[in-house]
Parts: sequence; structure tokens; C-alpha cells
Amino acid sequence: MAVPIGRLYRSFSDARSRARWLPGVKLTVRSATRFKYMRLLWPDRTLVQIGFIRKGPKKSQVAIQHGSLPDRQSATRIKEFWAERLAALEQALTPGRLTG
Repeated sequence: MAVPIGRLYRSFSDARSRARWLPGVKLTVRSATRFKYMRLLWPDRTLVQIGFIRKGPKKSQVAIQHGSLPDRQSATRIKEFWAERLAALEQALTPGRLTG
């Protein structure tokens, strides 16, 4: 994403910022290392691990692993969910960005 790592990290760590792109999800931050890593407990008690990578002064990357899912169908649904939500996050972080 075309944003500094601090801004990307805050979009996950700050509840108010997170609500802009991940509305209605009440999660618990289990542990975090600023600008590097975060472990979340999802409302259904599954674990979400997030890694943050600095790619440059104004570019960063996020990787999400959502584990402990009961079956392949759940994994497919959550993969689609995260793809949609990450697109919403990118839009929220870079509102002037052209898409398509």
C-alpha cells in the first residue's frame, strides 16, 4: 500500500481507525510489536496474525493469516472477506487513488 508503515499499523491497532474499514467487528488485540506484528482474537475465537513490512518511506505491506478455521468452506469465505476488507482499507488510506 502506498502509505508509511506507521499509518498502516495504526489502521489495525487503533479501534477508531479500524472501524472505518472493518466496521462491526469486535476483536481483541492479544499481542503486538509496534509496526511489525499483531495477534488478534476474532469474535468467533479464531486467531488472526498480521505482519507489517516497510517497503520504503511511503510504501508498506500487510500479510494476514487467519487460522483455526473449521473447514475449507470457512477458509474460502474468510479469504474473500479479507480481500474485500483490505481493498476497503486501501481505499480508506488513499482516497484519491484511481482504481481499475
